[in-house]
Amino acid sequence: MSWPSASRGTTVEELARLIEAGEPVQLVDVRSPAAIASGRIEGVPDDRFHNITSMQLMTRRRGAVAALDPGIFTAVVCN
Repeated sequence: MSWPSASRGTTVEELARLIEAGEPVQLVDVRSPAAIASGRIEGVPDDRFHNITSMQLMTRRRGAVAALDPGIFTAVVCN
């Protein structure tokens, strides 16, 4: 399966198809830990789920961003 175009974003339906097809996907959730506790996207292994704040992403905080695999499709979840 080909990855959706990064230039136009990814729809919820496209992301669901990737996950259901067993494609390698990693999620970066920039919501607060409390928001994540209220619910998160299912079907993505814990080792591919990353709670990284938007500030950590903007400053490219080494520990937070280093865990991301550049070879895997990445979807960012926000409010």
